[in-house]
Amino acid sequence: MRRLSDSVKVDIAIEPKGVTSSGTTSPYFKLDNYSRALFVWSVTPENASTSVTLTSTGTLYQAKDASAATSAAAITSGTAIVSAATKAVYATITPLTSVATATLSITAYDINGDAKTALAFYTSTAGTAVSTADRQFAIGDTASGTAAISTAATNLAALLNNTTYGVPGLYASASSTAVTVRAIEPGENVFTITSSNTTTLSVTIGQAMGMLEINASALTLSSDFTHVAINVVNDVSAITSAFILRAGRRAVAPVQRVGALTTVGE
Repeated sequence: MRRLSDSVKVDIAIEPKGVTSSGTTSPYFKLDNYSRALFVWSVTPENASTSVTLTSTGTLYQAKDASAATSAAAITSGTAIVSAATKAVYATITPLTSVATATLSITAYDINGDAKTALAFYTSTAGTAVSTADRQFAIGDTASGTAAISTAATNLAALLNNTTYGVPGLYASASSTAVTVRAIEPGENVFTITSSNTTTLSVTIGQAMGMLEINASALTLSSDFTHVAINVVNDVSAITSAFILRAGRRAVAPVQRVGALTTVGE
């Protein structure tokens, strides 16, 4: 536990571990002296081939004590679902071949979870003129027509970082084999990213995050329910971790920054 102020505490709810459809539940945290709690969980797919299909579901539970031996119960409406493909924290794009064209679609979401304008980026194969204004990038060597993966990654990263035609709020970095896309200011943006042809451009989601907030009034206080926990279930195997922030009655409500957010008890 770490006390951020007299009215705010942060605790580790779930230590990093592999979680599948069997799920995992955090310890139960006492909430009777706090006005609200915010759970934030993170999922990192263990298998690159299933990363874009990952769906992670967080559900709030209440109990009468820390052991929750006989009293644990799900909280009505206390569920949030995160799809890795639609609310990514970072992702990797790998150019694979120049044989076929592909469209890379990216939509960024701002601090309030509102979608910005969807942007489409297009591959340009060998012998085709490249137009930055049309958001095209070269994926092949115009002389030989063979794929030059390092060059393609460099071209794509440069286009994504373009101040006029790139993606606002995100930045891209190129290696010899791939492009990694992240938010310029971590916690300010998440994004959707898809490829129309994964044989040409393969997309792997590196991390996704979800949030669940609960007001103390949402607990069944009349029946002595005073503790709260989060249960996380992933449809594919993913490294999962979570923390809880509990705020006192004088604290300002936490601000949503990433992922799916559900507020219970307003």
